[in-house]
Amino acid sequence: QLGMSYFKQRKNDGVVSFRVPIDELREITDTKNELLSSSNFEQRVLKDSIAEINGARADFLISYEKIRDGRKIGSIRFLMRSRRSFYDVDYWNPVDLVPNDH
Repeated sequence: QLGMSYFKQRKNDGVVSFRVPIDELREITDTKNELLSSSNFEQRVLKDSIAEINGARADFLISYEKIRDGRKIGSIRFLMRSRRSFYDVDYWNPVDLVPNDH
């Protein structure tokens, strides 16, 4: 069984990142023989899961980057950072305070 310590981790400026080979990610998510198109896999596994996590108002936000190995995606780098406020829901656009219209 794979655990988080199996994957390379890096902390930088409050961001924790870890890289997961796509083959390992497909094994973990039980999609080796499903969602064979990379766009289907990305939408159903990556985007939908990350939207659910970020929408849950957990203490952190998560995003990802695709790492290419030639012409195909070889691995996914997940990025995690602390949520700055209740209104902070987009990893790439931090929100510290309550928006002006609330």
